[in-house]
Amino acid sequence: MVKSKRKREKKSPVIIFLDIIIVLCCIGVIMAASFMIRSFQYTNYSYSVDTFYYRLLEGDYPSMVRLYYENEENNVKEEEDLGEYYGVAKYFEAASYYKIYQESGDMVRANHQKEKMETALEEMGDLSAEAERIKEKLDISE
Repeated sequence: MVKSKRKREKKSPVIIFLDIIIVLCCIGVIMAASFMIRSFQYTNYSYSVDTFYYRLLEGDYPSMVRLYYENEENNVKEEEDLGEYYGVAKYFEAASYYKIYQESGDMVRANHQKEKMETALEEMGDLSAEAERIKEKLDISE
């Protein structure tokens, strides 16, 4: 049996140096890509008065609640009439819970939500007429 022996060729120091550079560049590209992907995940977006206004025109109160909480999460400062739109969102949320608790007979929680509705009504300012529309939409009678 004849074994063939291969002689290993020694790599020159220049080739070894270039291999190391290529590996480091690949690691750098992978790290840069991961940082870029993470930055996309944590991008803060704020919803303006216009966004809330159009949602209000459409009567899309549930999305106003979502937008309110997203703005709160992103620490968006209340500018212009944003506080009044937040009041509408809070009122709708409290009214929804009020309706649920009232129908289930849990009057303690229903009364707590009623108090939240009254607080939100004060925050609504010029948009306080929306309270009646919300009550109609949720079929809440007092």
